[in-house]
Amino acid sequence: MRLLLVDDERFTREGIYSLTPWKELGIDEVITAEDGEDGLEKALLSAPEIVLTDVKMPRMDGVAMSFQIREKFPDCSIIFMSGYADKEYLKSAIRLSAVNYIEKPFQPDELHSTLRIAAEKYRSQAARENSANELTHKLHLSLPAIRTKIAVALLHPSASGTELDEYIRIAYPDLRREGSWITFLILLLNDTDGTADTGGAIQDAICDLLDSRLALSDFSHVIIGQKSDQVIVVHMNLTDRKGEAVPSSQIGNICYMLCDILKSTCRFLLATGHPVDGFEQIYDSYQTASICLQRGFFHKENAVLFYEEKHNHLVYQFSEDSLRPFEKALQQHDETAACSYVVSLVERLRRFDGTLVSSVKNFFIRAYRCLYESARLYASTAFAPEETPETLDDRIWKMSFLSDIEQELLNRLHVFFHTTDDRYTQYPLACQLRLYIDENYEKEDLSLQEIAEQFSVSESYLCVLFKKAFDHTINQYIIDRRIEKAKEYLKNTNKKIKEIAELVGYRDCNYFIRIFKKTTGMTPADYRSF
Repeated sequence: MRLLLVDDERFTREGIYSLTPWKELGIDEVITAEDGEDGLEKALLSAPEIVLTDVKMPRMDGVAMSFQIREKFPDCSIIFMSGYADKEYLKSAIRLSAVNYIEKPFQPDELHSTLRIAAEKYRSQAARENSANELTHKLHLSLPAIRTKIAVALLHPSASGTELDEYIRIAYPDLRREGSWITFLILLLNDTDGTADTGGAIQDAICDLLDSRLALSDFSHVIIGQKSDQVIVVHMNLTDRKGEAVPSSQIGNICYMLCDILKSTCRFLLATGHPVDGFEQIYDSYQTASICLQRGFFHKENAVLFYEEKHNHLVYQFSEDSLRPFEKALQQHDETAACSYVVSLVERLRRFDGTLVSSVKNFFIRAYRCLYESARLYASTAFAPEETPETLDDRIWKMSFLSDIEQELLNRLHVFFHTTDDRYTQYPLACQLRLYIDENYEKEDLSLQEIAEQFSVSESYLCVLFKKAFDHTINQYIIDRRIEKAKEYLKNTNKKIKEIAELVGYRDCNYFIRIFKKTTGMTPADYRSF
């Protein structure tokens, strides 16, 4: 806060300047001037909040100066100091709305009290202006943005406060807080290619559509907003226009009304929370709707998911061997077995809709990677050249439904088997040989001689056949298979390196370490910590 001190008597100026506790009064800067003209010039440069001025001064008196300052700064507070208590002076003070005037000579306490009143007046006025500016800023926000702020704020357990109430008064002046409330969550699904609209235009349009259609229904007290790019939240008061409570048995009809509004514009999932008693309990309804929405992964698009308080949702437990039948079907090039495995697993998972979605997706990521490695081995076109395990992981994480993952995997399997049939038909013995290695790589005595005896053919014939089919030697394939499995153990278990060496067919741990480093460029310990 700045103060302009104007007095033609130097000793008076210096006395006031040195004896007044400016900081205590909240005044940060004091500018001094020796007469009215000097004061006016400095006022125009500094824009003071308070002017403390003498009346009788040469060149320009305090009253004339104050009139001009007030024209430029109408909110400036003015305090006159004078030894002349004449009527014209008092009239001028009134016309200028001076905060106060004090007659010379005055006591310091009298001056301090007068300055304190002026400072308080300025602070109160500044606070009112800030409040008015904040309100103007809030009013300049678009109504959808304000409604979204309200809808999202109610998703927190401590949803209350002056700001929220103010927003509600702006957006919903007639909102009915009494009675039962319920929360619906609408998940806007990705496009079929896995992409989603993130520009917000579609979400805004859907919110506007819901708002306009529900305004024509029996439910006039509804709060709609965007929780995120893909989730729209609807809080609804379960009281009709006649003021009568809507029974819980009618919630299904409300859901189908929402579905009718949505299904012509987007793919979605609709989840309901349980009704709660009172506006302040909306968070509890949201929590149950959120839990309910998680089960949507196991269902199909445009489905309605009702909250079931007493229903026991089963959890599927994946084991280390759960993927083994799928791996074996790929190794044996058995399309029927591979597809049947996927279909039957999906059917089982639908009955276990309490399973964490992340657990299911992680399992199918493993299945995709298994198929990806097989496709690379057989030079299949099931995956585009630019696709990597990481891009496949990302694709699965973006999928909204178990059925999407199932269909994607079945399509890949179809391409895989139908682009590798020629090789499997042309070199059936080589493929059987590779399958034998895959199933017996952990045997220490696995060798070219042992394999040749197993298949009753010569070692040289096996070497030529395998090299022709897969463009690398049998011994190199055995090493590669063992090292790949060792990598899995190193990354996914806490087994000791010596134990891992034995599990992949090396009884000599030092030899295993040398082979691992020669193949990968680093020791097993370095790979584990990499």
